[in-house]
Amino acid sequence: MWRSPSEARSYFAGKLTPERKAWVSKLRHGEHTWQRRSQSNRAKHESVVGSFDARKSLSESLNAVRTTLTSAGLEFVELPRLSFFSPTLVIDAEHADAVLAALDALDETGREDRTAHHSWTVRCLTADGAVLSTKRAEKHSQRNASITCLRHQFGANGRDLSAPDLAVTIELWKRMGQEVPRADGGTYIPGTRRRQQSEHDLALDYIEPTVWFHAVQNDGRLELPAAHLRKLQEPVDIVYTWVDGSDPAWRARMHAAMESADLRTTEPSALAESRFTSRDELKFSLRSLEYYASWVNHIYIVTDDQVPDWLNADHPKVSVVDHREIFADPTALPVFNSHAIESQLHHINGLCDRYVYLNDDCFFLRPTDPELFFSGNGLAHHFPSVVRIDVGGWSPRDLPIISAAKQGRDYLLETYGRTVTHRFKHTPHSQIKPVLEAM
Repeated sequence: MWRSPSEARSYFAGKLTPERKAWVSKLRHGEHTWQRRSQSNRAKHESVVGSFDARKSLSESLNAVRTTLTSAGLEFVELPRLSFFSPTLVIDAEHADAVLAALDALDETGREDRTAHHSWTVRCLTADGAVLSTKRAEKHSQRNASITCLRHQFGANGRDLSAPDLAVTIELWKRMGQEVPRADGGTYIPGTRRRQQSEHDLALDYIEPTVWFHAVQNDGRLELPAAHLRKLQEPVDIVYTWVDGSDPAWRARMHAAMESADLRTTEPSALAESRFTSRDELKFSLRSLEYYASWVNHIYIVTDDQVPDWLNADHPKVSVVDHREIFADPTALPVFNSHAIESQLHHINGLCDRYVYLNDDCFFLRPTDPELFFSGNGLAHHFPSVVRIDVGGWSPRDLPIISAAKQGRDYLLETYGRTVTHRFKHTPHSQIKPVLEAM
C-alpha cells in the first residue's frame, strides 16, 4: 500500500504515457474544452487582445467584480491570498439572490447555459463543488456556496488566453448563531461568517464580526499584518541560453574547434545539427513569459556573439550577454558544450541571487507564481525525472544526456559525499547564485 497520496500519484503517473499525463494535467487545471465552456466566435472577436498579461488581466477582472458588487450595494470582504491568483470575495449567504442579480451587469448574457455571446462565464457551485444551472441557482439560492466569474480574452489566433486561476470567486458564507461549536474547540462569536466548503485551501475559514467590520472599512480588504511565510520576497531573474546554428560566423568557429578537438570518444548525436538549430522558439518562450510570468525581474539571453534579428535588444527588461562576459577562463572559448556554458551563468553581471535557467524550448502555458521555483525562504525547488541513471560509470557510448547525468552524479559524490539516482526533467531550473559561487 501507499504511505501517502503523493506516493499513489507517483505510482499511477509512472504507468501513464506522456499523452495521458498531459490529459490528466489539463483535467486537474480545468483546461479541457468541456471544462472551460469555450465561447462562440462572436465572443472571440469581441474580446481579442493585442497583448496579454495574466496578472494585469486578473487585476482588471477583480476590479470589475468589486465595482459591480459595490454598485449593487453589497458588502463584501476580499480575503488575503496565498498566491497572486484565484482571489476570493466573501459575501453573506443571505444575499445570494442579490449577488446573482448584480452579476448580470458583468455581461448581459453572463450565464454559461444561455446563448454564449459574452466574454464572461459565471458558474454557481454547491458546497461540495457540484455545478448548479442558472435556473437551479436562482430557484434554490440557499444551495449556492460559491460563484466563479471568469473573463475570457482571446489571442489573434482565437486561442482563449484565460485560465481557471484567473477567475474571481465569490463565496457565500453563513452567519453563526448562539453557541455554535468550532472545530478547533469553543464556540463561534455570534455573527461570525463561516465558510460552507469543507476544504482548507484559503487563508482562513471564518471571519468574526469585529474583523469583518474593519475589513469592510478598509475598502473591503482583509489584509495580513506581514507577507506570508510562503511568499518569496526576493526578485527572480530568467536566464536563457540561445544559439543560431545557421550563422556563418558561428559555424566557422564551430568547425575550427572540431578540427582541433579529439572526437574519437564523442557520441555522434552530441554534434547533431538539431542541437544548434534555431526555429525561433525563443520568440514564443519570451511571449509566454509576458503572458503568464510577468513577475520576472529581468531576462538575460546568453549567446556566442549573436543577437536574434527579431529581438528588441533595447527593451529595459532584456539583456543579451556574450560568453566572453561570463567565462572565468576566457582561454576556454569558444565553447559549444551547453553544460559548460550553464556552469558559468552565475557570473552574469547584475544577476539576482535567485534566477531560473531555461532553454528556449520551454514555455509557460498557464499563470505561474515565483513560488513554483523557490520556497518562501528562498530554497530552490528541483524537478527530478522518473528516469533512473544506471549505476555504471561514464562511457563514450552514453548519449549526451546520460553522460551529463552521470558526470553530475560523480561530482556530487566526490565533492559532497551524496549521490542521486534519477535524472532531471527538461524543465526550467531554479538556481541560487551564492551556492554556485561556493561550488
